[in-house]
Amino acid sequence: MVEILPSQLELLNRTAKAIENPLFRFMEREVTVASSLLDIVKRDLLHLIEMCTGKRKSTNILKKLSDDLNKD
Repeated sequence: MVEILPSQLELLNRTAKAIENPLFRFMEREVTVASSLLDIVKRDLLHLIEMCTGKRKSTNILKKLSDDLNKD
């Protein structure tokens, strides 16, 4: 499941002219937030896989994540 996620998001090229554009600034913020969210999702999925295979102990957070995934 983790393999289908991108390894990282490509950040936008920041130039003096591009920063003047409000749409560029919006997209740059969105890409930055999406990039950190991708890191969190990948980390959580890896922790869940480790918990399911017995390599990591179960925590309340992992139990909640697995319950949320189970409920869809």
